[in-house]
Amino acid sequence: MATHSAERGRTTRQRLLDGLAAELTARPGIGEGVDWLLGELSRYSGADPASLLVLEMFLASTRLPELRERLGVQIGGFRAVVASWLTARGYRGDAEAAAALLAASLDGIVLHRVLDPGLDPAAQAGPLRAMFAAGQTAPGPASGPRTRTRRTEA
Repeated sequence: MATHSAERGRTTRQRLLDGLAAELTARPGIGEGVDWLLGELSRYSGADPASLLVLEMFLASTRLPELRERLGVQIGGFRAVVASWLTARGYRGDAEAAAALLAASLDGIVLHRVLDPGLDPAAQAGPLRAMFAAGQTAPGPASGPRTRTRRTEA
């Protein structure tokens, strides 16, 4: 049963990410895309079945290496679409890092809504838009591709 539930959860998560990615790429500007994504998050309370499924899958992935790998592929695909979308709209910073930060922010907002149901995702738009606006200017000396390292357990 746990395997069936995990498979159903992966499929649900993939459909959710695919839908978000497709809708996001239809947005003409970065600010509009951020606003739209946060508006979509407003549909989820953090205690609804879809939110809880995502949260449970993240937790289960700490115990199930296959699930962790498959979720990593799904999230990596979403982040790649977001990075391409950012680049196509003039983002000059590290689009991969910005996409990872945006994806983590979305997941974090859902997680925080479990603890604070009054948290309004739309209220987070200003800081996220400001981060992306900074990447639309000419890159400074600290910008550019970053070397990614994976933390390994000691």
